Amino acid sequence: MKWLLGIFEYRNLNKFLYLIEKRDEKIFRTNVRKLGIGDTIGIVGQRGFSGGIPLNILLLLGFVCLGRGQIDTVFFAKLRGIEVQEYNPGFEIDSITAYQSGEWVFLRAWCGPNFGDILGTKLKETSLQSAVPPVGYITGLLASGPDAEGYVYLTAVSDGGYSMDIIRTRLRGTGTKSFTAPNGYSITGFTTSGPDANGFVYLLIGSIGQIGIEEERKSSEKTIENLSFELKGPYPNPCGDHTRIFYSIARKGWVKLRIYDSTGRLVKTLINKNQDPGRYNLSWGGVDEEGRFVSSGIYFVKLDAGDFHATKKLLLLK
Repeated sequence: MKWLLGIFEYRNLNKFLYLIEKRDEKIFRTNVRKLGIGDTIGIVGQRGFSGGIPLNILLLLGFVCLGRGQIDTVFFAKLRGIEVQEYNPGFEIDSITAYQSGEWVFLRAWCGPNFGDILGTKLKETSLQSAVPPVGYITGLLASGPDAEGYVYLTAVSDGGYSMDIIRTRLRGTGTKSFTAPNGYSITGFTTSGPDANGFVYLLIGSIGQIGIEEERKSSEKTIENLSFELKGPYPNPCGDHTRIFYSIARKGWVKLRIYDSTGRLVKTLINKNQDPGRYNLSWGGVDEEGRFVSSGIYFVKLDAGDFHATKKLLLLK
């Protein structure tokens, strides 16, 4: 059995730490409520069974770095029309931008040239806006409110003293919570949880990391070199009012990501620019170039990146 030693991951919101085998099987659990930066944990050797396969767990000692195991809720909701998404690159988040696709508005986190959507809403009482610090990285998300009109806020702050509200909501069933990274650290990823037994979904700080560690950047560059060109199938598919598209770029170059209808007519250009190697995800809200909603039917997502060309079929149901 192949092990991914040293890869630890939180599961659920009860702050238990699991050691996850490659096939996503839970093989060990420990309570980490009191662990902090530099604390040491041990896994005592034992024998067990998983799917009838004997597992030998040897004594493992490792350091729990806050940058690898941080889970803190910053936004939660139990309403239809709000979604949360994971984007956990493992390196400094330098900005968060808002964009609209159809009737949905999304928050997108940026790590250099790479990006991923983390939150989407189509509810009028929840508004999103961009936070782009002129220098530095996102080090905290601060909750405030309610104000005189009943709104609560989530504000992004940077190590350079910049701050900007990114979420404003006054809907029952939504809320914000504060998170501030330790001095010298920044947010390096977001993860999600839920829905739980009460129907809530959560956007969480997935990881933090020390600012400006060159050794980590070299490791990242090596990982990027091993990327392949890929266009994954849209999700969900079939979709209703929007779908999410995931793709990866192995070499820097001009990238075009476009939507076509079943007759071959161009419906929407999502990306048409030079992009660096990395993994990307974005949403299409079922609209054309003029922002008009398109009808139900079969559509095609086409990715062109240098000599790489790929197409995926998408069924839109209104």
